[in-house]
Amino acid sequence: MKKPEYTYWPALILFLMSLVLQYLTANRRMCLYIIIAFSALSLFLSFWKKTEDSRIQNLRMIIPCVLIILSLLDLFMHHEILFFLVHFCAFVYGLFENLLYLLQTKDIWKRAFPIEHFKYVIRAVLILLVCIAWIILNILRISPEIIVKGSLNQTEYPAVTETVFLDTYAMTKDLVYGSTYPNSTFDLIRSEGNTGTVVWLHGGSHIEGDKASEDNSFQLFDNVLKEGWSVVSVNYALAPEYAYPVPLRQMDELLRYLETNAEELSLPLDRVLFAGTGAGAEIIAQYVTASLYEEYRTKTGFVPEGKIQPCGLYLVSGLYAPADGGDTGLFLSDYTAFQQLRTYYGKRDPVLNQTALNADVMPYIQKGFPKVLLGEGNTGTYTKQAHQMKKVLEKADALYEALIFDEDKDNKNLIYMSFDTGYSHYASAMHGRLITFLRELAD
Repeated sequence: MKKPEYTYWPALILFLMSLVLQYLTANRRMCLYIIIAFSALSLFLSFWKKTEDSRIQNLRMIIPCVLIILSLLDLFMHHEILFFLVHFCAFVYGLFENLLYLLQTKDIWKRAFPIEHFKYVIRAVLILLVCIAWIILNILRISPEIIVKGSLNQTEYPAVTETVFLDTYAMTKDLVYGSTYPNSTFDLIRSEGNTGTVVWLHGGSHIEGDKASEDNSFQLFDNVLKEGWSVVSVNYALAPEYAYPVPLRQMDELLRYLETNAEELSLPLDRVLFAGTGAGAEIIAQYVTASLYEEYRTKTGFVPEGKIQPCGLYLVSGLYAPADGGDTGLFLSDYTAFQQLRTYYGKRDPVLNQTALNADVMPYIQKGFPKVLLGEGNTGTYTKQAHQMKKVLEKADALYEALIFDEDKDNKNLIYMSFDTGYSHYASAMHGRLITFLRELAD
């Protein structure tokens, strides 16, 4: 049996890189360096020991050269088409070398597959699976809606009903605050006190979630209500049917509705906390930044009309720089977040999507930003962005407190903000700090 070609291993690396390259957005530059390094190695090996077949030799020299040129261009120009051509050429070259490798061992296919040759059969199957995965992933790249839940937006508003919350607090469900978009409803839980109002936006990566999941968080809302704060738990339209900046417009509609109907709703609006987790925190940060800074309004084109200014913000696991949303620290989470962001900000790579780039709030935050309670977990979430936001708030001399649990390496946990405080010590710590935060705002 003929020995495998010397260029096989660099090409194998390029082949595997083509599969993951396009989804490692946070490490894109490093991936391009790897592509350049192994393309250069393949080119060197092709020069060092030429093959007898001139056509194969030409391909082995041309494709690595193209890969190096495209990668260098993309390092400086950072263009989506160039990036696609890079991982496409890496895929073609890797497949080319792998097929040659298998053809060199074609004599084993004529035998009864002795056990010592079974590894070549496995290799052929793996190459086929990688090819299939590459095709499927690129289809999903073109149409991310395939893996993102849709049709979670209500088209008809339910009747308003009055219920009892925790046998103490009255809750009015499904109040309608707008008619332009679906899911324009909120639940109002009135406190016996008159301290202030918490406007609460649920999370769900813009594609799922519901205020009902927050309403059932009895332990959290019960303690908030006991502090004298009423709660407005908000729904908003979801992607992929409704994309950015629709939830921001709905936030504005909600606040204008509350302003107009505050007396009828018996809501104290002189002290308002904006609170949210995940996508809810992202929406809140963007809305408040737009309401405060003209430059951000000009950049995004979103101009809020609501007059309510929050006395504080409760932001947990928020995405403050959407273009970096594919960097959660876990590959699977990175890929999922990448596709979810593309359904919300546009189908382009978030790193290259001007809409996502413009939505970044951190370059605009200045002194006078509302007091912030910032929270984040340590696994598969936006821990890096929480630290960046913390630095931005420090630089702006803004009042804030941050509970970022990434130092606890023995307790990997993303959902520490779970409202069941028995879930983890993260939940207990964050919940307790929220109650203290409310008391500080009330002083």
